[in-house]
Amino acid sequence: MASSLWEIDGHRVGLTHDFWSGAATISVDDTVIFRRPVKVADSGFAHRFDVGRTPVAVRVVADGFKFRHEILTGEKAVPVVESNWLPLERPLVVVGALAAVFAVGLLVVVAMFVFP
Repeated sequence: MASSLWEIDGHRVGLTHDFWSGAATISVDDTVIFRRPVKVADSGFAHRFDVGRTPVAVRVVADGFKFRHEILTGEKAVPVVESNWLPLERPLVVVGALAAVFAVGLLVVVAMFVFP
């Protein structure tokens, strides 16, 4: 489980994100304002809200096999669209890694039958 904490206009904005389940919570001054349920396939998300009079957006971006937490404030946060799914930044890395895992698994199964 990863977490990030930012200070915005004297308020503490916190993000807790579970890499394995995709569940996440966003809090302002220890009060939960957003809760994301468990996702079978997590590719990130974006949530837009205001802290006082400041527009804020928190983004969790999938970057290969890791996630990057971002916070945008002011004019940069305004155009962020609320999303429960974000496109992968490096889809070829993920596809390549999954193909490699499949190939190794296939080789193990074949070896079990060829060399009993």
